Amino acid sequence: MNVPCRSKLASKLSSSSHHHTGRGVSPSINVTSSGSGTNYAMPPSASSNSTHQYLSAKRCQSAQSSLSSSAADLRELTTTLQELNSHFKKNVKLLGEIKDNIVKVYEKKEARPVDDTSGVHKLERVAVELRVVFLKIGEIDTLKEQFQAEAFIQARWHEPTLKGTDIDCFDANKFWNPLLYIDNSVGDIKNDVWHKVVYDGIDIPMIYEMRKVKGVFLENLELNDFPVDVQDLSITVSTTRTVNEVLLTADTHQLSAINTHAFIDQQEWRLHEHVETSTKLLSSPFTPSQNQHPAFSATCHAARRPGYFYWNVYFLIFFITVMAFATFSVTYNLPQNRLQLSFTLLLTAVTFKWVVVRCLPTISYLTTLDKYVLLSMVMLCVVCAWHAIIAQ
Repeated sequence: MNVPCRSKLASKLSSSSHHHTGRGVSPSINVTSSGSGTNYAMPPSASSNSTHQYLSAKRCQSAQSSLSSSAADLRELTTTLQELNSHFKKNVKLLGEIKDNIVKVYEKKEARPVDDTSGVHKLERVAVELRVVFLKIGEIDTLKEQFQAEAFIQARWHEPTLKGTDIDCFDANKFWNPLLYIDNSVGDIKNDVWHKVVYDGIDIPMIYEMRKVKGVFLENLELNDFPVDVQDLSITVSTTRTVNEVLLTADTHQLSAINTHAFIDQQEWRLHEHVETSTKLLSSPFTPSQNQHPAFSATCHAARRPGYFYWNVYFLIFFITVMAFATFSVTYNLPQNRLQLSFTLLLTAVTFKWVVVRCLPTISYLTTLDKYVLLSMVMLCVVCAWHAIIAQ
């Protein structure tokens, strides 16, 4: 009874081995028969294969877990790289803007005149002492309200950073400068500038900026008293720095002066020997109203010589007016002759009025000479009206 069962079991094991062989696993079973029965023995390779399958499953599981963690790290790394890329692009754009601004500032500095290439700005307001000497006064043009002049302008200020340095190697472009310019000049003027340093070893060193200017300057003439008027001829020195940076004052040691001997227009004008100085504030049209700039004005005075107008206008108008009374010598029976003479004198006075107008600019007020001419014309009109009334 046991033998058939064992044979059946052997056949099942054999079929099972063939089944596993189809799956790629081919275990071999040794079947032995003896007198006591059939023995079944698994070969050593079968146990090693099962161990290998177990280790492979473990390795696959660990590989899958490592792959999942690597994928998460890769996603995190990708996100970090994207953020770094966006920040890099922003930084590149910002650096480009900074580069453009630096280029613009450099171009502006290169385009500025030599006088503007000064050093650093100072924290405190610097007091600059000015002195103006009128070397020569040229033609004074009453009609255009301007005059020609040649002047010497001296500015000086303390420079503490020069103390203890070699003055012989002084370079004005490396130190602070007040950036002075002539405010009331017309067109281009000749401007020669040079510097020097005065230092006695005890006090604070002083920088002297000296310039010689020559050109045409504007002046608002006051002609109320023409032709016995006195005109102010001014040269105004201003600065591109604000009032918070520079304080312009008159030099207390060397006063402003004028050379009255080198005056070209002496036949018409007489120069006074004193010079007045004053300070004021100017507002630049290119900056806000609160940014005011200091200005220093040196003014000399020129009195007009009225002799020409006395003899050629006053005296002649006086005789024309007086001659109007000569018309009364004509008999009253001939009023037409009286009117003819009176109107001739009136037209002569009008002609003299036009001569006076050519000597003056277009102004909205009457000068002393205008009042005199108009008064004589009024008297001539009264004489004409008298002759017209008595003719009736």
